[in-house]
Amino acid sequence: MLMLAAALWGFENVNMNPLLAIENNNLVVRWSTGGFDHYNVRWSANGGSARQEERGDDKRFNYLGTFHQSVVYRVAVQGCISHFAASSECTSWDEVSCGSPCTPCDGLAPRPIINGTGLCLDVHAPDQHRNGGRVQLWACNGSDQQLWTLRNTQVVSLAGKMPRR
Repeated sequence: MLMLAAALWGFENVNMNPLLAIENNNLVVRWSTGGFDHYNVRWSANGGSARQEERGDDKRFNYLGTFHQSVVYRVAVQGCISHFAASSECTSWDEVSCGSPCTPCDGLAPRPIINGTGLCLDVHAPDQHRNGGRVQLWACNGSDQQLWTLRNTQVVSLAGKMPRR
């Protein structure tokens, strides 16, 4: 089936759907598209040099190593089919990343907190990088000052700062 799809649409149209997860303090990539002879997985941390390995069979996951907070991980996966004479045809790389403030590896992405009248909880601009900074209700505008997450039962701004109580 995949060979027929590849012949009709080309491998560039195949999406590997990679997802990153933290399992037992390890970074793991999984992908949902199967049916290839082998997979290439390429990853890097904080923009450093990329490491790559070939993954045989159809296990659809790869252990990448110990997870570290405050590291931005980039991972790309491609599926390949081997042809005669040791050549392969591969999909384009499908990439996923996590570790930035907007796309954490180990938690929910920051979201606005909106009150009943449609105003957003907003960090007062001069205080956005200080713990205990002032917060206010402000017209929702999608800025980083209006993005919040829950960390250890504390509401925390995108800058990682907690408002004073």
